[in-house]
Amino acid sequence: MSSPRTSLADSCSLLNAEPLPGTASTETVWVCLEHPGNWGKDILDGTTFGAELSVALTHKMRDAGARLLLIRKPGRAGQIDTHNSRRVFVAVTQPGAEKLYELTVDSPEDLLHLPLDAPHLLPTVGAQETGQTLALLCAHSKRDRCCAVFGRPIAAALDAAFPDENIWECSHTGGHRFAPVAIFLPTGYTYGRLSPASARATFEALHRGDAPELEGLRGRSCYTPEEQVADLAVRSLLVEQGESAGMNDLYVSRETRENNHNELMKVSISHTNGRSWVATTATRTLSEVYASCGKAPKPGKSVELVSLAETV
Repeated sequence: MSSPRTSLADSCSLLNAEPLPGTASTETVWVCLEHPGNWGKDILDGTTFGAELSVALTHKMRDAGARLLLIRKPGRAGQIDTHNSRRVFVAVTQPGAEKLYELTVDSPEDLLHLPLDAPHLLPTVGAQETGQTLALLCAHSKRDRCCAVFGRPIAAALDAAFPDENIWECSHTGGHRFAPVAIFLPTGYTYGRLSPASARATFEALHRGDAPELEGLRGRSCYTPEEQVADLAVRSLLVEQGESAGMNDLYVSRETRENNHNELMKVSISHTNGRSWVATTATRTLSEVYASCGKAPKPGKSVELVSLAETV
């Protein structure tokens, strides 16, 4: 019998050769609401929560500079809505100041009353800061089938390996063309084209607070695409040199310079051990990007490394 990967010939994640670095969604605050019920194609298009609440939640997230995700436990049981209270996680992803808060709400409307624009105030409304790692595997089938077909098995495998940890299926995070995709909070490290083995290695490393795994790494959500590419370039170089950099051992800052044809970004990266580099990136045009299953390719863009030089 053919596997899903060989039978789904027009699946976007199988057709796409787009480079992974620099493709993580850029967000610094993530709000994850447990919601086992229906997920619309867009979780705030009115089909999941109704028009009025969807508009209110959209404004709430926009004003707070936050991104809302829906989450559920892997497997069939996670899709059964018991109408009980719901868990909420709020992650702040600034390097060196990562925070993951957890609380319980009675309904999605309760999100409207949380101080999401000032997450440090969440403990005043009953949230507790947790040192756990939240693993979110995209399984949003109504957005794109690749995430369901390829994401759900990874979520199930990770949940089976770590039954007492925070492993969740989640709604669209961005980049279903890279399925299976995952984001790990509160660090914001985002991955694509995962396998069960790479997902497990990634979770274990981040759970221990070690250097992030580089296989499948798309970037860290607190960074711009250019900064994501630069961060990954330095981490890859260090591995080649027999070294590594912990999650917050690198400090990233960006400058901009234009040339005649492309906007070049010069990104400065410094290590806590005193070493520093300048990475130059450029935005390239891609002739074919398969953004969704069953759709024709269209032109796209990719941020790529032009050079990496150590400074003295």
